[in-house]
Amino acid sequence: MEMLLPELTARQAEYVANPAAYKLFGGAMGGGKSYALCLHAILLMLDFPGNQGLICRQDMADLSPTTYKEFVQICQNFLGGIPGPVVKQHHQTENWIEFANGSRVYFRGLKDVGSLGSWNLGFFCIDEAAETTIDQFNMLDSRLRLALPGLRRFGLLASNPDLGWVFNDFIAKPLPEHAFVPALPRDNPHLPADYEAR
Repeated sequence: MEMLLPELTARQAEYVANPAAYKLFGGAMGGGKSYALCLHAILLMLDFPGNQGLICRQDMADLSPTTYKEFVQICQNFLGGIPGPVVKQHHQTENWIEFANGSRVYFRGLKDVGSLGSWNLGFFCIDEAAETTIDQFNMLDSRLRLALPGLRRFGLLASNPDLGWVFNDFIAKPLPEHAFVPALPRDNPHLPADYEAR
């Protein structure tokens, strides 16, 4: 099946193409950060059959109506629906989506990090990463241990980078393999013309 995924903005494309292992797409509200996380995750699932990923936020109640919902809408609108030729199943009780190629992504809140202890991941995505702690990031990083031929493992973040560990590690004094791509409302052509001024 030929897929026509949504077109990325220039900033979103820069974020997805950046080769760093840990990437922050950060900036003000309206820059398309959550959408970029979803698209990046989908591409990793399509490119590496059998990939396993996690999309998370500090609180599941905040993830469900935002990033989780956006991911499902992309699957419905661009991947042929659920179930369909690309997406095999959406388990709404356990909050995971599985592709026909065996790749699966889970949606979780990070308040109960103990439940992730034995997971093997190829990628993780943290939305609103400034809400989380460095210990939670390190815990997720330790789960990037899925072994697949040619797999590149990623830790993907989106956030308004307030002062704290995200700002320090990605902007003030970037650690090795940490990259920051700014996300600004003016870079998002899908917003109303008066959005930034308002």
